[in-house]
Amino acid sequence: MSSPSRNFLYLILAIGSGIVWAFSWAIDTTLAYVLFGISCFFLTLFFYNRFAVIDEHSGNYDKSGSHLFKHGEESFRSGKTSQKAVPKSTVKSIENLKNLTVMVPVITLIILGVAFFYFIWNTTSSQQDLYPYDAYTKAEEFYTMQQYDSAYYYYKYASDNDEYLDEALLGLGNTHYMQFRYDSALYFYEKATQADAKAFQPKYSIAWWYFAQDQFQQSIDKLRELEYDYAQQGDLWQLLGDNYYELGNHDEALPNYERAYEIGNRSRWLCHVMAFLYDKKGDIKIAISLYKEALTFDDTIIEIYIRLGELQPGNEGDSYRTRAAELQLSNGR
Repeated sequence: MSSPSRNFLYLILAIGSGIVWAFSWAIDTTLAYVLFGISCFFLTLFFYNRFAVIDEHSGNYDKSGSHLFKHGEESFRSGKTSQKAVPKSTVKSIENLKNLTVMVPVITLIILGVAFFYFIWNTTSSQQDLYPYDAYTKAEEFYTMQQYDSAYYYYKYASDNDEYLDEALLGLGNTHYMQFRYDSALYFYEKATQADAKAFQPKYSIAWWYFAQDQFQQSIDKLRELEYDYAQQGDLWQLLGDNYYELGNHDEALPNYERAYEIGNRSRWLCHVMAFLYDKKGDIKIAISLYKEALTFDDTIIEIYIRLGELQPGNEGDSYRTRAAELQLSNGR
């Protein structure tokens, strides 16, 4: 391989290692350190090879220059001058360039080495007094603020220092999911089940993952494995209802929603969807009650006001029809 091609390869390897290092920092610190060192190594080779080529050319120029200098002396003695004669200052500059070819890679390596070890020292010293659960709490704060890279870093620190902290592994999965790395999210959800085999949330998260990926039957299968041991978990029954609802099996969805509601899961969505299903069945009294309960969570849902106005055609429905008209007007509808 020619020197220019080899030099270009060194530069590509240095840049590539640096890019991988930047992305791997949040995944594994040891890997990041190794990649940083590799990047420095190839960058040093790039500089060294670069100046070695210059050195080779300058050596050839030096030889031709010596010949021209000698020729210049002979011309001077004979009384003839030549514009091609090389002055002594040029030869000295070539010697300085040779020294530079050695010094630049050495200085570059020293600077990168100092930066590398300072980076390691600064990172490790800042973590010495941080307990795993404190790191997890800090990660939760960053996650709430949607600063997912920072959240991931502290979730990773917490899980590395407490292998049984399944909450941190779930956090890692959630940050991956929020950044559209769905397969990585599932990996950490499954890893969390290994950290605490009895915990409900990791198993639920796996079932939720399948639901979010529109794999409804797989989600149902996962949830059915949990219904005996975690029968009092309202989220389990609600997610079962959601799966059946998305499959269009409303007769199966409603009993699961009812179970979640009885356990204590109350939300605008649950009340609204149950009201809709009862409304569809013709159980108007229950539907009206649930529509009204949904409004206690969010009183700006135009569709609910409209439907309550339709289900109560007399004076009882006037206030809902009026409110629906006001909301439509304010929303430009």
